[in-house]
Amino acid sequence: MLKPKVEVVRGGGRKDKNDDLYVEQGIKEYRESIVLSMEESIDKLTKFNQKYDKNKLSKLNETLSRIKEAEDFKLIKSIQVTQKFKNNGSLRESATIDFLNRS
Repeated sequence: MLKPKVEVVRGGGRKDKNDDLYVEQGIKEYRESIVLSMEESIDKLTKFNQKYDKNKLSKLNETLSRIKEAEDFKLIKSIQVTQKFKNNGSLRESATIDFLNRS
């Protein structure tokens, strides 16, 4: 069984390969885009490159397997914390917390 981990990400996101989908880090769609990219990399390495680094391929497969296992067991949860700045550049004391049920 996987051990719980916490990942903290700053604001930002990525577009998919067709540039028609923008997703924020930490949500299901972002994770899905990363998984798809990893699967495509594995496919390209094994199909088109006879001299691929087997150690790197093994690590990529292991990471992909762990992500999928965590998804299968619904172990990935997302919480968004937003804390805004004051006019002077310091952080406000209050923050909003959103439990994202899209994982």
